[in-house]
Amino acid sequence: MEKPTFSNGWLHRFQARRTIKWYEQHGEAGDVPKQAEQEMVMIKQALSAYSLKNQFNCDETALLWKQTPSRSLSTRQLPGWKKEKARISALFCCNADGSEKLDPWFIGTAKNPHAFRAAGINIRNFNLVWQSNQKAWVTTQIFIEFLRWFDRKMTGRKVALLMDNFSAHQAAAADILASETPLQNTLIIWLPANSTSRYQPLDQGIINCWKTHWKRYWIKYILYEFEANRNTVNTMNVLKAIRWGLRSWENDVSGRTIQNCFQRALDTQMHYQEPVDPAIMNDIQASFSQLQISTPIQDLMDIRTFLNPAEESVQDTIEDVDSQVLAQYMPEIEEDSDEELEILPKVSAEEAIAAIQKLRLYEEQQIEGNPAFIREMEKHEHVVWRQKLDLQSQRDIRSCFSFDEFEEPKDVFNAVKWNRTEGTLPISPLKEGDRLHSSTDDKANYLVRALLQKASCSEDVEVNLEPINDPKLPFPATTEKEIYNAVAKPKNSTPGKDGVTTSILKKAWPSLGPSISTLYQHCLDQGWHPTPFRDASLVAIPKPGKRDRSSPQAYRLIALLSVLGKGLERLIAHRMAWIAIKHKVLHPQQFGALPLRSATDLAAALIHDVEEAWSRGLKASMLTLDVQADQTTSGAGMAYQCDPVGS
Repeated sequence: MEKPTFSNGWLHRFQARRTIKWYEQHGEAGDVPKQAEQEMVMIKQALSAYSLKNQFNCDETALLWKQTPSRSLSTRQLPGWKKEKARISALFCCNADGSEKLDPWFIGTAKNPHAFRAAGINIRNFNLVWQSNQKAWVTTQIFIEFLRWFDRKMTGRKVALLMDNFSAHQAAAADILASETPLQNTLIIWLPANSTSRYQPLDQGIINCWKTHWKRYWIKYILYEFEANRNTVNTMNVLKAIRWGLRSWENDVSGRTIQNCFQRALDTQMHYQEPVDPAIMNDIQASFSQLQISTPIQDLMDIRTFLNPAEESVQDTIEDVDSQVLAQYMPEIEEDSDEELEILPKVSAEEAIAAIQKLRLYEEQQIEGNPAFIREMEKHEHVVWRQKLDLQSQRDIRSCFSFDEFEEPKDVFNAVKWNRTEGTLPISPLKEGDRLHSSTDDKANYLVRALLQKASCSEDVEVNLEPINDPKLPFPATTEKEIYNAVAKPKNSTPGKDGVTTSILKKAWPSLGPSISTLYQHCLDQGWHPTPFRDASLVAIPKPGKRDRSSPQAYRLIALLSVLGKGLERLIAHRMAWIAIKHKVLHPQQFGALPLRSATDLAAALIHDVEEAWSRGLKASMLTLDVQADQTTSGAGMAYQCDPVGS
């Protein structure tokens, strides 16, 4: 049968629409067209309008993160191995003075690689952006997202972004330009075609420096794994590759290296300085020699070839364009099925704190320790403690059980105890003169006497208040929806003695709602707040900054009331606020505890009045009173005394 032929018309039309050209992005300096020099004169003039801080360059490179220094070793140890499965693309961006290295973008083959999940790691905690497609390419869509991301980061600035004519770059820029929301802060300046090896700052040694340091980590890892009698290629995974890539970009590529490479690209007269420290190259050479001695690798690549293999160059050939198109429209891989797993145990807060304390102790024991590092360790220890406590208090009961799981009454009892701390956290002994209170009961009684009991009101002034002529205001009957909003809508809070949480009431509302509504309505009709609603558990919370923990003044007492009681109070407060506004009980300038009259609204009104006075050439002054009652005067008496002066 005669071999069928197919037309390439669709591909040519696609290339024409997307301005796709066939060229190699990383060529030799000798291949740079002469007209590129003339174009660079105009580009330099355009860049002169921007400071070095606002001149950026972005570029991508591939990384074969399982490629060993010997091809034969890779083939022998990984039969059927496909390079794209162990390939990532790295997209870098930095400015000309080296002060800003933006978070790198890494593109892999899976959205959620096994290595991330097995280690229990959230990739969003890293200073990078992770993207994926089946070919690990920088596609047009990914680059559109990058340009949008970059432009948002430049908010408040005007910057120039140098880019080469890579097809994905041009297609992304064209799509954004044709959209309703073009870039707001970024001017894209295109480098001359086929000249990136000469005029692209990242190609002048920045990417090479990054790769050199990454592959140095890789060689060290190969030696370590062979010494442990483990198969290097099998134990390597994408998580290690990402970690080394991030470490190399953040720590090993210096700002000085970036400055030199920008100057090299834009100033042809500048003396070229090797971006990689010779000591690093010597170390890699020594590791290569050790590979021949300690491992089965004998046919080593040339070091330069190993650091920059041809397979990692980004090209725009017809085959590459095909791969870009396929990668953009092929279904996304959620997980990689053949990734080597490295299951890491979950590190608990206690283990993390112990490790921090040990590291801090190590630094403290040094002859010339780093005080700043010690302080950072102390801060981080506090952060971990805070996270541990927040996790305990914020855990939602809904994630622990459902009502369908309850078979016996004891199951409900066990469920409502989910948020109780095991054991007690006693406070320090308290001093009362020469007496020391150390038992729990003694400390509790002393705190109540010192902080809650006021002096006798017999010493207070006599108050004669005028009776209200018409104390009756309409108070319509409540609805079940209103009661539900008062009880179940607020965030879950610590329960009182009954142990009933907001989450429990939400789940049980279809059964308990009518009864709770009836109870609340009777309480309102009778003007009675049930005694169990007023019975609170007191918790002593240390005040920050108070060093003397033996004084009652170092603690703040928190009353834990019943959630049902707080719901009734919230219902009454909402009603009183509504009545006060509707019937004009309060002064129009009264702020606080009223809808649309919060402290924030008061601050906004105050700022408006001050600015209006300034605009009229006036001076503004403000008098504030901070009235605090002491133990010798009751609140009513103080209000009576302040009334004549208009407080």
